[in-house]
Amino acid sequence: MIVTAFYPPENAIAAQRPLSWANAWSESGCDVTVLTVRREGSLPPPNAVRPVRVIEISPSTLFAKLRRLYRKSAPVSTPASGSPDMISARRDSMVRRLFESLKRRGLLSSVRWPDAYDLWRSPAIRAIGSEKFDVVVSTFGPPAVIAVGWNLKRRGLAKKWVLDFRDLWTENPSFRGFPIVRFFERRAENFYLKRADAVTTVSEPLAQALRKRREDVWVFTNGYEGENATNVRKTHAKTRVIRYTGSHYWPHQDPTPLFEVLKVRLDRGRSDVVVEFYGPSLGKISELAEKSGVSSVVRVFGATSRSEALHLQSTADALLFLESPSTPGREGILTGKLFEYLAAKRPILAVGIHQQSLAGQIISECDAGVCAERDQAKIEGMISELERDALAIRPTGLPTRFSRKTIAVEMLRMIRSL
Repeated sequence: MIVTAFYPPENAIAAQRPLSWANAWSESGCDVTVLTVRREGSLPPPNAVRPVRVIEISPSTLFAKLRRLYRKSAPVSTPASGSPDMISARRDSMVRRLFESLKRRGLLSSVRWPDAYDLWRSPAIRAIGSEKFDVVVSTFGPPAVIAVGWNLKRRGLAKKWVLDFRDLWTENPSFRGFPIVRFFERRAENFYLKRADAVTTVSEPLAQALRKRREDVWVFTNGYEGENATNVRKTHAKTRVIRYTGSHYWPHQDPTPLFEVLKVRLDRGRSDVVVEFYGPSLGKISELAEKSGVSSVVRVFGATSRSEALHLQSTADALLFLESPSTPGREGILTGKLFEYLAAKRPILAVGIHQQSLAGQIISECDAGVCAERDQAKIEGMISELERDALAIRPTGLPTRFSRKTIAVEMLRMIRSL
């Protein structure tokens, strides 16, 4: 059994890791069950026998309300001075700023406590009943999936329990958590780390962080599901399009150096390179673009389906990758987005990334782009070459070792060794 909060049709990159396991392990002869969350508006799985059995459990209605609240991030429009709605708008703005501050600490983040997914834990455990499994794999976050996996192991319904960390919990660099709650999170995490039969994660730096409390941690990286895209030369007539797809985490993913370069270009009358952002909760991008004076060449769109995101990646002139591996705790982050970008075979402009970082080494190995860090000269250099259709970068695509299927088969080999 795979216990995961994210699984198709959920439109999230986090859903791809457990999906690759389910597909590869089923093909390898395993009887696979996935226990996951039923989303609003999604249909229950069919009763027909399928290679992978999916059990979707609906959480309480409060969960759905909290989830909508978390995702609500549209900027508040302030009425003109003197408007009778001015006081109300200011109050709404204050509430929004407070909530954004709490979100940055990890409120309802699916990483830190308090978390809405805890409302899913009890219904999920009840749905399993007394069914037994040889192995249960919990893939974090949220913490609720860990609790479900441990419950099965504790009750003797799972012979072995594997605890997988897509992200770190108490040492997560993006979400610091809350002072008093952190003590209880740390105790819980230590408790679970000691009792799991195996612990896995997505990169060696994350494994090193976990090995401070448990020595035997396995690394199975993220990867890409499917084939490399055909490397087709793009021929936009007048403009060159740099695209970013997916979620955005401020301040760790900072596009400001790029926006400053775009501003200088605009001041010189050059506006033939535009940057497009597609994803949920991109209000901060709009705010930064407006502040930098580049809204005319920075276009912000909403979230798209996964298939549409892959199409947008493969048809861009270049792809924007944002990260800050020099920030303590983030050096080991290897998001699924990076592997999608590599498979798209489009040149990558990596802002905030230095060549010696884990992501930078992979980008260099695949001859996939420029690791510009925050160097505006490097950013301007790539944009100018892109503008003149003189970019020498020819991405080779993903090495076989980053195939999700290959990685999943390797992980199954480890599980069978237990």
